[in-house]
Amino acid sequence: MAAPKPTKNPISSAKELKMVCIAVLKNTEADDEAEWSTENDLSEQPLHAVRKVLDRKRLNWKTYYLVDWVPTWEPRQHVAQTLIAGFERKRRALVRKTYIEYEAVEDNTLNRTEV
Repeated sequence: MAAPKPTKNPISSAKELKMVCIAVLKNTEADDEAEWSTENDLSEQPLHAVRKVLDRKRLNWKTYYLVDWVPTWEPRQHVAQTLIAGFERKRRALVRKTYIEYEAVEDNTLNRTEV
């Protein structure tokens, strides 16, 4: 079975592409900018300045984060993903550091008992 022949792109040059883009841009309505505006969305829900994420807990299969504005437990959906990612990264580093320090103490204990 032979493969079908590829169809040729109707826009063959950069100049033609530019002309098509300009034509499409002129045809768009000015109201499209209103769709991209977020002023209405921001007025519906108040924004809170979060200083940092303090802790995490899981309750009934939901994750809550203790955030530092007026410390409250907030569901994941209410906290910015960048803050959660930073908190989780620091938390993993602390666990890793604690484990390494524990292993170092264990190694020193073994060395002292062997001598």
